[in-house]
Amino acid sequence: MGQAVTITIKRASSDFIHNITWHFGSLSGTIGTGIATSVTWTPSISQLATQIPNSTSGNGHLTLATIYGGKTIGSMTIPITLNLPTSVVPTLGSISVSKSHATAKTILTGTSFAQLVSNPKVTFNQGAGVYGSIIPSTGYRAEVFKFENNQWVQLPNVVTSNNGLLGGINWIGRAKVSAYVTDSRGRQSARKEVEITLLEYFKPIFSFSAVRAGSSMNQVTVKRTFKIAPLTINSVQKNKAILTWEVVDLASGQKFRNAGGAANWMSTTEHTKTDFQATLGGTYDTTKSYTIIGTLADLFYATTFEFTVGPEKVVYGLSPSGMGIGKAWTRGVLDVDGSLPAYFDGEIYMKNKKLLDIFYPVGVIYESTSNISPATIMGGSWERYGNGRVLVGVSETESEFNGVNKSGGSKTHTLAIDEMPSHSYAQYVSANNGNKAIRRDYGSDGNSNTYPQGNNTGNIGGGKPHNNLQPYVTVYRWRRTA
Repeated sequence: MGQAVTITIKRASSDFIHNITWHFGSLSGTIGTGIATSVTWTPSISQLATQIPNSTSGNGHLTLATIYGGKTIGSMTIPITLNLPTSVVPTLGSISVSKSHATAKTILTGTSFAQLVSNPKVTFNQGAGVYGSIIPSTGYRAEVFKFENNQWVQLPNVVTSNNGLLGGINWIGRAKVSAYVTDSRGRQSARKEVEITLLEYFKPIFSFSAVRAGSSMNQVTVKRTFKIAPLTINSVQKNKAILTWEVVDLASGQKFRNAGGAANWMSTTEHTKTDFQATLGGTYDTTKSYTIIGTLADLFYATTFEFTVGPEKVVYGLSPSGMGIGKAWTRGVLDVDGSLPAYFDGEIYMKNKKLLDIFYPVGVIYESTSNISPATIMGGSWERYGNGRVLVGVSETESEFNGVNKSGGSKTHTLAIDEMPSHSYAQYVSANNGNKAIRRDYGSDGNSNTYPQGNNTGNIGGGKPHNNLQPYVTVYRWRRTA
């Protein structure tokens, strides 16, 4: 289509003239009348392409009529295939890249987007087919490229629908969105591109320590360290840091909200601070333990950190419900400060049993690569047990293993005749007619008889016992006896 073609006619008589018409799809027309030997025809793209909205080529035919004396004396049909030029493609006016995340849309202007969280939306503007083709719902595609090492490198983010979302883009710096449409003929438009800038984003990073403070030690001071992504545009920080606090009484579970006081903090100009101190609001019973919960939030996410503050140090504390050692009592019958080791010179009992009898009762097996007796380590009476032997679980259905302390087996064993597989050897005696195990004996009368002849073979083998040992590693083993 769109190119001139010359149709040449080899006529049978110079008195003949010809009329030529074309037929393509539902359309037809005249190429020429009264033609002698040739005519030039340019198939119209704008007229004929509409007949093939879903293809780049189509079939039609020409009809040649021969005229003599003003009458048609014959005609013939010639099939033709018309191809759409590769220059005929759909169009895309432009694309728009916007922020779908509500917060990002509010704080980030222009073509600046936050890494991973902005989730850009791509809108295809004025995408249209050509000469009858259409842009189907599947005919949209946008891709993301990062600018790295002076070249554009494609990222995995892709959109395949109008107003589709690209998802979180994991890149910092210069990038572009490149898009095109594909029409019902499978032809692609020229690409349209928009450059964007991706600002570094990470979730808030936060930690703190807490200690008792004040003259009565009933206040809590926190030392905070945090960092948020600033999202800076034109030297202005767009992200905000918000620090809040809650306190939980460990004994009762009661939670005190908005307990930050001076430790609450908010800034739109600072994005990182290290070891800065403040005192929480309120006072805290010196006999109780508290969990301090700090939450650092930016405009997208929040991070929580916890730290437990114990009661003020005491030698021991008494209450109607229990006793505290090294701290004031807060829970249980015995509440012990675990920050220091505890030493016991006597036995420790649980449910009227020594700890040794709970964890290592009489009869238990103890194994170690050390030759020090467990009696030295934990007390009790122990004996070396099963030296040079492996342990086998009791199996009540097998006579060898149906009771405890049974022993058996050996490291080596010599096979007896009954333990060897049944086998035999044939022996053959040479004769002039071949090898046969036959013997012939003659009597005094000259008669003879034949019968099989047997001879013993020679002996071979050393008769030594074979090794029964499995692969092993040795350890010291003891059994508690008392």
